[in-house]
Amino acid sequence: MRLFRAKDKPAGGDGGGMTLAQALTGQALVVVEVRDHRRFEHRLAELGLRPGVRIKVVSHDKGGPFIIAVGGSRLALGKDTAESIVVCPE
Repeated sequence: MRLFRAKDKPAGGDGGGMTLAQALTGQALVVVEVRDHRRFEHRLAELGLRPGVRIKVVSHDKGGPFIIAVGGSRLALGKDTAESIVVCPE
């Protein structure tokens, strides 16, 4: 399994980390790691989702996509993808 981690932030099991799927609307976060998500890991990096990047949850409806702000863009992510991104509060 490949992991991409920010060296100065805690990972999910190390205390303090959570997945993007657990975040609340309006929450400002920092990406800690992108867990093995082989189909999309390169694309997520191209879109700016890499360790150390600040993001904000714009919308998180239980049945729909997770909409996040990354830099000047907004991205819609499915639940499986959101569960593969470990974040911590800013």
